[in-house]
Amino acid sequence: FVLAEPRTITRQDDDGEAYDETVEPVTDEGEALIIRFDYAAQPKGTKQDALMEKAAGSVLASEAVQARWLGLTTRAPTEKKPERTLLEKHLTTYSQKNSADYFIHKDLGGFLRRELDFYIKNEVMNLDDVQNADAFAAIEKNLRMIQTLRAIAQDVIVFLASIENFQKKLWLKRKFVVAAHYCMTLDRVPEALFARIAANLAQWAQWHDLGMRNDAKPGTIDDLKAAPFLMVDTALFDAAFRADLLKAIPDLDASMDGLLVHGDNFQALNLLQERYRGQVHAVITDPPYNTGGDDFAYKDSYLHSSWLTLLHQTTRHSLPMMFDKGIYFFHLGDKNNTFRESASFQKLLDNSIGDENYIAQLVWKNKSGGGNDSEFFAIDHEYIFVYAKNRKNAKIDLDLGAEVTTSYNRKDNFGAYSLERLDKQSIRYSISGDFEIIGPKGESYFPRHKDIKAPNATWRWSANTVKERFQELVFEGGNLYTKNYQKEGAIARSLLVDERFGRTRSGKTELFGLFSDSPFENPKPSKLEAHLARIAMNDGGIFLDYFAGSGTTAHAVIDLNRSVKTKNRFISIEVGWHFNTVLKPRIQKVVYSADWSEGKPTAPETGISHAFKVLKIESYEDTLNNLQLARAPAQTTLLDALPETARDEYLMHYMLDVEARGSLLSVADFQKPFDYSLKIAVDSAGAFDTRKVDLVETFNYLIGLTVRTIDIQIKQGFVAVEGNLPNGDKALVLWRDCEVLGYEALTNLCNKLKINPSDNEYDVVYINGDNNIPTSFTASEADGGLTRTLKLLQIESVFLDAMFNVDDV
Repeated sequence: FVLAEPRTITRQDDDGEAYDETVEPVTDEGEALIIRFDYAAQPKGTKQDALMEKAAGSVLASEAVQARWLGLTTRAPTEKKPERTLLEKHLTTYSQKNSADYFIHKDLGGFLRRELDFYIKNEVMNLDDVQNADAFAAIEKNLRMIQTLRAIAQDVIVFLASIENFQKKLWLKRKFVVAAHYCMTLDRVPEALFARIAANLAQWAQWHDLGMRNDAKPGTIDDLKAAPFLMVDTALFDAAFRADLLKAIPDLDASMDGLLVHGDNFQALNLLQERYRGQVHAVITDPPYNTGGDDFAYKDSYLHSSWLTLLHQTTRHSLPMMFDKGIYFFHLGDKNNTFRESASFQKLLDNSIGDENYIAQLVWKNKSGGGNDSEFFAIDHEYIFVYAKNRKNAKIDLDLGAEVTTSYNRKDNFGAYSLERLDKQSIRYSISGDFEIIGPKGESYFPRHKDIKAPNATWRWSANTVKERFQELVFEGGNLYTKNYQKEGAIARSLLVDERFGRTRSGKTELFGLFSDSPFENPKPSKLEAHLARIAMNDGGIFLDYFAGSGTTAHAVIDLNRSVKTKNRFISIEVGWHFNTVLKPRIQKVVYSADWSEGKPTAPETGISHAFKVLKIESYEDTLNNLQLARAPAQTTLLDALPETARDEYLMHYMLDVEARGSLLSVADFQKPFDYSLKIAVDSAGAFDTRKVDLVETFNYLIGLTVRTIDIQIKQGFVAVEGNLPNGDKALVLWRDCEVLGYEALTNLCNKLKINPSDNEYDVVYINGDNNIPTSFTASEADGGLTRTLKLLQIESVFLDAMFNVDDV
């Protein structure tokens, strides 16, 4: 449509906040055609080409377009579509930009050089022509041609490789934190802040929209005190409120029960790696099944190799974050074309995690009957692949809800027990278990490996263990036994077929209860994920889900904490634009009430105390949108003076790195760090806006800082963050507006914060900008004459190195 008068439209930013934007009428000099399609109204399974063909026909038939935009009917032909119009060209470009998957080659130069040599040897250098040549001149001519071809091709390869390597650098660089917000139940918020909360209309409106209040009218402080498990969302407040809230929390990171990250899973794992290295106890994740045939919330029709690459890079990047005893649970369906992907996926996991760390392949019954319309078999199951970070140290707890089948028909002072043979028929046990054991009456015992029915039988215990635990052995009926004491629950099973594990329909019912809608086609039931979390549980452990979807894993961890009174935490990473409409609201809802019906809480008395952090991170597309090649006048003068060969060398090898440097990270702007801005996408269509990014939060993650306290004093020109580095060192990060805090003011602030070598209480201090802080102090002779030093690092250099040093990525 063409705007003829001003129009106000309501949009939603990346933090889920609604805002109005006035669109001015277009002018003759700069008019624009805006086309909006309702994809949700299209029949399921409609192909993209059919959508665009229908859209193009509708647009070109519009009277406004026929009157003012006839240029859109101009032909822009291709070989396959000679009648393609200019409008169809633009629609195709837009569609491909937002749906195509693509590779960034990790070594394009090496690959192309190998391909070039192969091509020359097999297609250009014909050995028959060489052998049958009458004169050497013919051979020499052929060699000259090969030399020329190879020289030209190598220059092209160098140029292409420099572009690809630059793209790889953009992809691998660690990304900025665009925004950081906190959601916290009122029981954790100081009452001194209640008046400001009560006055915030947006907060009351959010609680209403979440179904926690009957209307959106503001309440009173007493209303807040009466509802301790309503969650305050700092995204709805000004920066001053957020600063006051965070300052009041004495151990900030330790007080967080969860972390939600809105961003690409690879980029998020890359950013979080230092902070959570070795701390994740279990990964429970449900990656896209690569079917292309359902209503998945993000792209789900990758080429086979692209799909494997997606899963390989995320799996490999999660490994450093895993605890040594950590467990992986990967869901994978078995529908449409994914029957072939399950085998490929297991090979990928064997390669990424190690086939020696494979534990089991669980089968979950996701449907109950039906399926008569299937072509061959009615598929009513999905797989869960289980791996360990280190199988030797892995431990799976008992399933408390499982039926106990063992007969514990004996009893002693330690409880009921059954007898278990000391020798086992299994190739898992070493043949070194074949040794003689002398019984209490001098009788001789050997394992049954000489028995034809048990050729692989060996002792389960080593000779040393037998010696140390001899009193635990039971000699009976010519056999050796150990006592298997009864425990609560039973060993976990590989077949998850009971109703207690849920079905796909129960996952849908669960979401419908929360939202009075079905925003996801095939969500996992939280009961299933809670079971996996329970058997891998470590009280106080962290559960990671880097394909978070609707947030089922986080939901399961919260329910587990509620029912078992544990203090487990979650990290949920999701790139989809449903993050603010499904994932985040789901967590707010399940904290407030364990049960919901048609979007309303039915058990608010089950609310729990909880707090989680929300990060929005820069995307790869954001990096591209901010990319600018800028050549200073001095550079231009120098290039003009260089010989042509040197100029070509610069263009092919160095230009992209040198001239894009300022747009990727401008450390000069760290002089005023609280105003650092980037162009950030605000919707799934790629529209962007200039937003301030959070350098403070970004740096915390780059250096892996576990934050204890944060003091945000923007008006006074500084932010002070105190915490611990991964090596245990106590650190202080001091950000300052260099225009507000010059040398003298900085010195006074540092004395106030005890940042000086005479009484410094930190192992390392980071400060941005130039400073004159002394780094050494020598005590008087009366005080021992010792020299103390202060480890003072400049934020800019550390930031630059941490963001672009991707050798380990």
